[in-house]
Amino acid sequence: MNSPHTPFPWKARKDEQGWMEVYGPKPDRDAFSPRVCTMPYYRTREDKAIGEADARLVAMIPEFLEALEMAKSVIEELEYPSDAPARKIADLLTRATQP
Repeated sequence: MNSPHTPFPWKARKDEQGWMEVYGPKPDRDAFSPRVCTMPYYRTREDKAIGEADARLVAMIPEFLEALEMAKSVIEELEYPSDAPARKIADLLTRATQP
């Protein structure tokens, strides 16, 4: 994948105030981890669980992209009766990785 996004892997974690944040890896030992996004603070236990689930899902996006790329390659190698699945995956990958 060749797009200008925060390098992988991404991790979800709580900050000091309890906000859920998603970070990329540190570029080097003395640098800060680049923040991908911050989930809003939630007041209720149910809302907090939603924020934590959202942060985990966002942190998994890089792995979903890699899995889509692998699935596209496999589908293209198979002699599937239609190229619609591969075209759909290619469209999703393009929209996710191109500005």
